[in-house]
This record gives sequence, structure tokens and C-alpha cells, in this order.
Amino acid sequence: MKLSLIISQHHSVYAGMLGLLFALSLGSAMDANGENVSNRESKKNTEISSPLAITLKQFKVTVVGDKEQLEEVSVIKPGDIIEYQATYRNGGSSAISGVLATLPVPEGMEYLPASHQQLAPTLAATANGKYGSIPLRKKTSDAKGIAHIEDVPAAEYRNLRWMLGKLEAGKVVMISLRAKVNTH
Repeated sequence: MKLSLIISQHHSVYAGMLGLLFALSLGSAMDANGENVSNRESKKNTEISSPLAITLKQFKVTVVGDKEQLEEVSVIKPGDIIEYQATYRNGGSSAISGVLATLPVPEGMEYLPASHQQLAPTLAATANGKYGSIPLRKKTSDAKGIAHIEDVPAAEYRNLRWMLGKLEAGKVVMISLRAKVNTH
């Protein structure tokens, strides 16, 4: 199953794939001349045009022998490991700068942090929506009231963000994340 989306800056597009919501968003985007690559929306606000094309895919990760395989699936079940891939392509004639990619970890799934095939994300957020550098850290207190700083478990990550920066004309970047479907 393949879903192609054309979106422009400051838009979040929610694509229901196989019952899961995925958000794709961009930060501000500027062309090589420093001009905003602005929305080119119709008056009815139904059409979004941008030189940036995003393709989103979902795969089940399986191991056959000693080889890992990705299989496009429409049904997932508890214990499955799913890889989400988003490909960003600049189909325009000039570079786009300030490109951000944000992929949520769907509810009922646990992010697997050491599973990146391409680029690793630089920022993450928990359910509170506040982004921080990976690994996320939080303040806690022990039984005696003494404050400690500890890593936030990856199971609590709800959104991941890649700072792609400048995407030259005609260039393609793929980001991916893996998550395990919870068994409880």
C-alpha cells in the first residue's frame, strides 16, 4: 500500500493507513532565493501545492533465516514489529531549507530506538508534546524527596522529529522508524 501526499509548509496531514494515524509535518520552507515556498491553495482550501512530495509506507518486519524482510501489510497484530517509511522528495527547481519531518508513534505501539535503517531522529516528545533532544530526560524524586534526572523510557515517546535542513532540487531523503505493537 502506498500513499503519496503533496504538502506545503506548516501543514500537518493525517493519513489513515491501516487504521493508524500518521502525521507528516514541515517547518518553514524557503527556496534558494530566501522566499517562502508558500501555500498555493485554491480558494476553497481543498488543494495544497508544493514542490515537496512525501510518500508514506508501512511494513511488517520479519526474519527469515538470518535475513530481515519487509512486507507491506494491511493487518497488524500484537507483537508485530512495524516499520514506517516516509520519503521526502523535492520536485522543485530550487532548494528548500528548514525542512522538518515529524512522525508520531501510534497509540498502542512502542518505539524501538535502535532500529533506524537510514537517519536517526534528533528530537522526540512524549504525550505532553514538548520536544527535546534524544534521549529525553525527566526529573524525578525518590522516597526521601531527593531529585534525580533519568532517561524517559522509549515506550513513552509519542512523536519523533528529524531536522532534514536543506533539501536540494531533485533530491530524496528517507526517514523511518520501527515500533512494536503492544501485547497488552
